[in-house]
Amino acid sequence: LLHFSGSSWYDMRKPERAVFQKETIMSLANYLSETREELKQVRWPTRRQTFVFMALVIVISVVVAAYLGAFDFLFSSGLKAVLF
Repeated sequence: LLHFSGSSWYDMRKPERAVFQKETIMSLANYLSETREELKQVRWPTRRQTFVFMALVIVISVVVAAYLGAFDFLFSSGLKAVLF
């Protein structure tokens, strides 16, 4: 079986595993290297910002839980009053 790729033909019956493995390892190493370089450019939040955002998430979660719990209680109480 011959296959045309780009400007050359190659035999599909003979996979070149060593070349494939080397290219895969090199591409993985290249990916990890580029990822490390990108992470150096990230502007990480300060400790204070992290705590402020964490507190904000907790407060909003508690408020939403209370809001939904109140409506659940009202609707279930109203439904019990109507059915029983």
